Amino acid sequence: AVAAVPYAGIAEEMNQSEELIALGADAAVEESSEHAEAGESDTGSSDESESDGQALDGSDGPEALPQGPAQESEAATPDGGVSTLASKSYTITNFSDLKAAVADTDSSTAQGDTITFVIKNDIVFTEVIALPWNRSSVFVAEGGSWNLTWAGPAADSGWEGSARHFLSYGTADHAQTITFNAGLTIDGAGRGGGLSIGTGGSAPNYVNDNYNCTIVLNGATFTNCVTAQSGGAISIDDYTPSNKLELKSGAISNSRATGDGSGGYFRGGHGGGVFFGGDTITLSGARIENCRTDTLDGRSGGGIYVDANARFAFTAGTITGCTAAVGGGLGLNGGSALDFTGGSITDSVAYNEQQNQGENGFGGGIGAYGATMSVSGTATVSGNTGRHGGGIFGGGGTAITLGGGALVDSNQAASITDWSLTSPVHS
Repeated sequence: AVAAVPYAGIAEEMNQSEELIALGADAAVEESSEHAEAGESDTGSSDESESDGQALDGSDGPEALPQGPAQESEAATPDGGVSTLASKSYTITNFSDLKAAVADTDSSTAQGDTITFVIKNDIVFTEVIALPWNRSSVFVAEGGSWNLTWAGPAADSGWEGSARHFLSYGTADHAQTITFNAGLTIDGAGRGGGLSIGTGGSAPNYVNDNYNCTIVLNGATFTNCVTAQSGGAISIDDYTPSNKLELKSGAISNSRATGDGSGGYFRGGHGGGVFFGGDTITLSGARIENCRTDTLDGRSGGGIYVDANARFAFTAGTITGCTAAVGGGLGLNGGSALDFTGGSITDSVAYNEQQNQGENGFGGGIGAYGATMSVSGTATVSGNTGRHGGGIFGGGGTAITLGGGALVDSNQAASITDWSLTSPVHS
């Protein structure tokens, strides 16, 4: 059923009274009990020091292949295709190797080159790595499957980028692509981790005028990542309008955005798995699962949050088991556009523990405000729960088009009494 309900605001940017459209009946929400969050550690910097390991050739730096000027070569991709990769390849067996390799690229490669990091061991990160600017980076696992585990500062009220595995940016003159291939797990260990593009602050080789980055998830997994701001595993901010994110295969799992930190809008804590504020995001086969925002103050997009004016092409893949106050699986901000033609959003929950506020349980599967949404083809929205719009909720003039065989089914607007934030209850 389609029902119109009055509403007084979804989030900070949703502060106008509007008539809203909800797919699914409304239901009263009972007063929830106080929720105790699962105990992620927030104890500050790890005392673990980085390894002093040497390269395979016995030198103090990483093994760099080939030596001398950068040369183009053909390399097989994980899906069996062939890509043209420029220039330099580094073998990485420990964190010291990675730091030295990144430093070496400044003098040994040119802007526009592609740098391949061949990971041959588990790596423990004790600080953020600012990837080579204006150069593309490819991460490849060799000889096994390897974990890149965050052991640096815990995500807290400090600068957003200080608790990530990776930061990077491009410029208008030299676009760059950062690709994470199969066999790699980027593990935030429940205290930080992941990737940030263009989120303010200051760090070596890092500025705020970031654009022309394309991030590709090509079989790797981001898991257990936490941010005190937005985008638990991957954050691409809305100051970077030409950036792109391609979620081809692999997974983003068990990650969250708390919104506890500083940083203006990014303190909002949107996007438990992904915060995207660039140009185009595509989901064509990856799995986003068990991600969440802290469900206060209209925080949106438990799995993925798409910010103003960005476009989202969802053709295959899954968003499942995610939780947020608005848009348990997917949150869409004003001016964004969703073209959902395949894949599924399932078993996600829209819930707000502040029961006395209006920002309460809008869109278990998809929650949108002032967006444009087309759901067609083989797209599926099923098994989701929210107070208003168990499957899909649209407010603030959101235009929703359903057709072409899409399935919006078995969602419900349910009474909520005591749902765990870490393990949402799905009816």
